[in-house]
This record gives sequence, structure tokens and C-alpha cells, in this order.
Amino acid sequence: MKKMHNIIVKFITAVVSFAAVSGCTGSFEEYNTNPYAPTIEEMNRDNTMVSSLMDGMITSLCQTQENDVQEIEIMIGSEYGGMTAARKQWREGADHDFSGFNPRDVDCDYTYNEIMAEIGAGYFQLREITGGEGDVFALATIIRVASMLRLSDIYGPMPYSQQDGNKTVVPYDSEKDLYNYMRTDLDGAIEALQSMAVSGKANAVLAAAGDPVFHGNYGKWVKFANTIKLRMAIRMLCTTDSEAQAAARTMVQEVLEDPVGPMLEVDDHAVTTAFDKSRNLYNYIANEWNEIRANANIVYYLASYGDPRLSIYTNSYYTPSFSFYPFPSGVLQGAPTGNGEEYENMTKLKIGENDPQWIMSPAETWFLLAEAGLKGCDISAKGTPQSCYEQGIRVSMQERGANIGSYMSETNTIKNQSFNDGINDPQNLQLPENAPIQWSDDPEKQLSQILTQKWLANFPNGFETWADVRRTGYPLFLTPVSRNSDVHEVKEMCRLKFPTVEYNTNRENVNAAVSMLNGGTDAYTTRLWWDND
Repeated sequence: MKKMHNIIVKFITAVVSFAAVSGCTGSFEEYNTNPYAPTIEEMNRDNTMVSSLMDGMITSLCQTQENDVQEIEIMIGSEYGGMTAARKQWREGADHDFSGFNPRDVDCDYTYNEIMAEIGAGYFQLREITGGEGDVFALATIIRVASMLRLSDIYGPMPYSQQDGNKTVVPYDSEKDLYNYMRTDLDGAIEALQSMAVSGKANAVLAAAGDPVFHGNYGKWVKFANTIKLRMAIRMLCTTDSEAQAAARTMVQEVLEDPVGPMLEVDDHAVTTAFDKSRNLYNYIANEWNEIRANANIVYYLASYGDPRLSIYTNSYYTPSFSFYPFPSGVLQGAPTGNGEEYENMTKLKIGENDPQWIMSPAETWFLLAEAGLKGCDISAKGTPQSCYEQGIRVSMQERGANIGSYMSETNTIKNQSFNDGINDPQNLQLPENAPIQWSDDPEKQLSQILTQKWLANFPNGFETWADVRRTGYPLFLTPVSRNSDVHEVKEMCRLKFPTVEYNTNRENVNAAVSMLNGGTDAYTTRLWWDND
């Protein structure tokens, strides 16, 4: 584990920057001690500041600094999402790490502090600059909602409706209230961009400097927002709240009736190549630091399916005759101990230096629609649960450049295989049988199929899979090695604890947030609002 950079620097930068923006209507010149630096007025005039703030906010969707990628995207998302695994314990000689389901308090702090700083550094300044109106503010709102949804998936209740960019003592919103606020904000942003999106307009300034994802394309941002809305709706359908379930069904209809709609085509995908190291950071961490390998779960499934994405995602190969010598093995979650030499030859990731980092795949939209259909929503405008499921697989294969062949036909036979890497205790399992590729007549298997293929399509992003495992139990994973007596499998790692800094500076409000949780306990095993499997 490399030394992490200081988050406090970001927080101070955000506060100072916000003060500078506020001062553009007052006496900024008194504080601008560099006579050669551009003034706030000059920066705003050519939109340099707006571009910079937007670019910084987008980082909250997908980390682009190597330590942040490791600590957030890989340690939590890719580990709990069954995508990657640690080749050795992140902190040698310690029983506290994410892979063993027993992180330290400081590790729980990191993700919250980092993403909150990234959002706050841009959103409230942009609200000040734009007066809370217009296309740039709408884009900032979409980013804020998407990032806050991810934070809520990790922690639960969040400070949202009463944030203003200045206060550190802020009340939390319950998960239900948070979703209502985010839905309202998201709908407002979609409405603000709708006419420009339909007409095919783009923001030239953001295209040039401040939007490494969609390059100022309004249509693609609206599609992204609608897909985030579908994510929210699917979670709401899993709650026991009838009001939330009704709202979710309405949200699905709104997305399908929207003239722009959600992300459906390969070209709609959300990716970024804005890396601090000028190379894909999964590639950097896997090869320069040699600290991750492919997760045993994804290798086990891809190999059992004879999935052509196996040789695209990893250095293991695929042949139609299932010719594996030996059957490939990734690292089991929580397994590494010591210096990890025994895992040196385990399956490696096949992610190139110039490959983009994924934020969201349009294949996910099709799987979200398929699940919504299973849960009683009317998705007839796009098809049936089966047709959406199958289209999700096709889009994923097309995105990854894989030859789908007979993958979805009855000629494809699952190769059941014991998990036996020669190091960990073997597991004699037939997990892929519970998620056959060809559409099943069994409704329970249908749900497993949808979520398993959604997982495989989202590689290497694991946050969505971690949420799926907790709220549905699918996809089924191999039994991990846990160093937490309360957590025996991924779905039992229900959340992270609220950060220490919140207890230190916002104790009354964070205690109120704890009381909003199921059982009122700030623990890893406390289930979130939508976790009712």
C-alpha cells in the first residue's frame, strides 16, 4: 500500500476556492497577492474556472489519482464486487483490511472524506457562479446525485438537503428522504438539459477542457442521468416501503417515456482517460505496484461459462472446447496473507495502459430494465425481461470486442468445476448452474441470471455488484476468507461505518443518522434501507 496523499489539502483547497468565488462580488483583489495571476472575473469570462470545477467534480464518479483508485475503487468496489482481489494484505502484519472484511476506522473515513471534498469543491462554487440555473449547473447536479448515491450505497443516510458548502455541522437525511431529494434534483437537471439534448447541442467550453467523460454532450449526460434514475428506482423497489415502491415504478416509466431516454447503445458508455499517471490506474497498480490479481469469483464464472470475455478481462484464455490447462484460478476474497508470493502466478488483469476507466456501461441499463420487468414494472416500450437480458449481454460483448457466437444458445454447456487453487480450502460448487446463460423458466434463476450477467458486464467496476449482492443475494459468490467474526460472506458486509471526522465535528447529527439505520447501530453488518434480501 503506497502512502496516501493528504485529504485535508483538498478540503482546504475547496474552502479557499469557495471563498474566492464568493469574493468575486466583493473585495477579491485584496486577497489576490499575485499581480500576474488572472482575476476571478477573467477566469469566469472565458469559463476556465467553470471547466476546472466541473473536471474536479467528475473525479467523484471515478477516481483518477492512483492512491484514490486503490483505496476506493479497488479495495472496496472491485474487491466486494468480485472483480479484483488483493495479492497480499494491504497492510502487512495487520488483521484490518477491506479484503478480510475488517477495515480500520481510518479506511472507512477515506472514501467519505475524499468524495465529499470532490463534490463540495465544485458543486457549491458552480451554484454560486451560475445562480443555480442553466446547463452547467444541471450537469453539476447530475454528477452530485450520482456520487451521493454511491456514498449512500456505502454508508446509508447522508448530509445532502442542508449542505451549503460552508457548514461542517450538517444534519443527515434518512435514506428515503435522500432519495426523494435526489430524485427531485435529478428531474430538474434532466428538464433543464432536455431541449438542448434533443436538438443535439453540446457545451463547447466543457468539451474542450472540463468534461473528460461526455465532452459537453448534453444528450449523453441526460442518458446518464436517466440511467442513474433507473439505479435509484431498482433500489427503491427492494425496500419494504410501499410509497417508495410506487415512486420507483413511476420513475421507470418516466425514464422510458423520456424523449432522450437512458444509456442503451455502446457509444453511450461513460468512461474517462483523465488519469494522473497518464495511464489506466488499474493497469498501473496491477503492474507497477503488483498488488492486485483477478478475483476468483469472476475467473471462476467466466471460465465455467466458456465466456469470451475471460481472455479480454484477464490473461487466462478461452477456447470453445473448454481447453484450460489448468482451469484458471483467481485470488479468493480475503485470502492473501504475508507477502503474497504464493499468489504471484494467479490470473492477472488484462487492462491496458491506454484503456479507459469505466464509470457506467450501457449494458447495465438493459439489465436494470430486465430486473424492473421481473419486479412488475411495465417495460414493454423496450421489450420483456428476457429480451432486455439478452440485449444486455449483446451490448456488453460488443463493447468489449468479444465474439458472442453461441453464448446464449442451448449449445453452450456450463463446465462445472471445483474451486481449488492449491492454496485455499477447495470449494466443490456449481454456482454457475444457478445462473445459466440461456433464459430460464424459473423466476428465481431469472433474477440470478440478470444480476450475474450485469456483474460480468460491469468489469472492473464493482460498486454496483456489491449493492446487488446485498439487496438480492446475487450473484452467488465463493465463500471468502474473513478476518471478521461477524462477516462470513460479501452480502454480510453491509456498509462502512460513518467516518471518525463526522463524530469529531458533527457528533449530534451523525448520532441522529445512526438512529436512522436499521437497528440504530453503526456497524458493518447493519443493513441499508433497500437491503431486505
